[in-house]
Amino acid sequence: MLNSDGGLDLRVSVSARDWGYAQRRITYLEAVIVQVLRDLD
Repeated sequence: MLNSDGGLDLRVSVSARDWGYAQRRITYLEAVIVQVLRDLD
């Protein structure tokens, strides 16, 4: 189904528990990437 902007609108259901876990994991991975980039200098 196309949205009003002409793009494809994709949606999925995710439990609050899974969404919270994913957000914490993303935050952790972002911190790891920042640390690795700092250690390269």
